[in-house]
Amino acid sequence: MSINLQPGEELVVEASFDPAWKKYALVTSLIAMAFLGCILIVSVLLPDVVKNERLRVVPLLIVVAPLTLWYQAVKWWAARYFQTLECYLTSRSLVYRRGIFWKTEKTIPLSRIQDLGMMQGPLMRRFGIHRLKIETAGQSTPGGTGEAALMGVVDALEFRDRVLGLRDSLDVNTSAPRDGLGQLKTSPEAAGGLAEIHETLKRIEGHVARMADSSADQ
Repeated sequence: MSINLQPGEELVVEASFDPAWKKYALVTSLIAMAFLGCILIVSVLLPDVVKNERLRVVPLLIVVAPLTLWYQAVKWWAARYFQTLECYLTSRSLVYRRGIFWKTEKTIPLSRIQDLGMMQGPLMRRFGIHRLKIETAGQSTPGGTGEAALMGVVDALEFRDRVLGLRDSLDVNTSAPRDGLGQLKTSPEAAGGLAEIHETLKRIEGHVARMADSSADQ
């Protein structure tokens, strides 16, 4: 696992993923497969099964055999897919990678991130994982849409707060006016206030020096 950083960019944290994600993916896939099998039995085979007692073993074979094969396939896929999950928070962006056959890599600038929505359904709560939806600005729908989702990040709440905190600090730094050299510019009002403070400090310094001289003469 590695990441290419731009000049001046620093790696803040590399997110890790909870292995419980694999169990969650396996269980949700099996539930979906069993649900589809039940629909097939009820809608297509049940009328014939009721009429012919010899066909009563057919629904069992149609559900159990595919479920067994599906279990092995999903178990293999979940283990391989989990190994491809990567997520990096840098000083400028959020980078994530995933995928076995079709690999996805995306870099989202922190300045575009509006929020990281957290979701945890009953099954996710059972496995102790969260889903983080990255909401960005500039989407086609009003208010932005979820550009990406991160499932199973360890300490999801802490990671979310860290991303948003870094984004907020970046907004503060980039919103300040700068000159042609990239240095922070000072408004005339602020410059005048600083000059006045400087003159006051000089007067105080001179007054203290005169008092010291008078004490020495005595």
